[in-house]
Amino acid sequence: MNQRGIAMPAALFGLVILTSLMIAFTLLAQSEPELANNHMMTARARAFAEAGVERAMWALQPINLAASGLSDPLPAPVPPPYDGSQYLWAEQVNGVTVGESKVIIAAVAGDPDSLDITAVGYAPDHNNPRAIRKIVVRVTRFALGGPNGTPPCAMCVGGEVPTGSTAQVQVGGSAMVNGATSGNPPASYCADQDTTTMAAIMTTGTVDTNGHPSIIAPPGGQGSIQGARSTVTATSGSQGPSSLRTASIPRRPRSTPKRSGTASSPTTVRPSVMEVARA
Repeated sequence: MNQRGIAMPAALFGLVILTSLMIAFTLLAQSEPELANNHMMTARARAFAEAGVERAMWALQPINLAASGLSDPLPAPVPPPYDGSQYLWAEQVNGVTVGESKVIIAAVAGDPDSLDITAVGYAPDHNNPRAIRKIVVRVTRFALGGPNGTPPCAMCVGGEVPTGSTAQVQVGGSAMVNGATSGNPPASYCADQDTTTMAAIMTTGTVDTNGHPSIIAPPGGQGSIQGARSTVTATSGSQGPSSLRTASIPRRPRSTPKRSGTASSPTTVRPSVMEVARA
């Protein structure tokens, strides 16, 4: 078989393959930095949106209301920058803006104990954004408690999962939920807290016991407060009646009371049944 002249076509074919690979690698090298930059911008926009949420949470703290220009209840109209009319944290590096955010705080219709926070982050800025991220948060405060909205109970239990279910708190064995300033360990409270409006356990549902648990009421307060969100049946440590009325559990984060005992911090427990302890 005559193979004269095959070297040149083979060389040209190999050259075409190598050229195609070089072009592919060149395009990949050009796109990778762009993809990495897009990812960085997305992360930066998300970070600025989260910073906007934190700014709003700071502004809603009772000790910061005067400085932020807000009030409780929320003023209408909401003053800037919390109406979204101003951009916050216009950070610059070597004179170049790297990110901005804006925040909107709005009341929730029919729910005076909740607010909606909408924060939008931009990277590098809102005029020429490469990435935009939006975070919407609904914050809720405790309806009872101290003047600063401090939680009203050592153990606060809701019944939101599934929606509309009834929470069931079961305290068993030798468990202790201590709201008293005596005992081991004793509970402690902030100076502005009114313990007569508080309880060791507060729930939207029921509290059941078995064994020999100890549920000790705060000074002048209740051992447990049970009932629906609109009305509450309250019982003291001696199971006496109380006139406390609402137990809608929580809203804006406020200063947290100091407590001790087996329930060491205020907690909203999502499951519909909570087992505290069994011996």
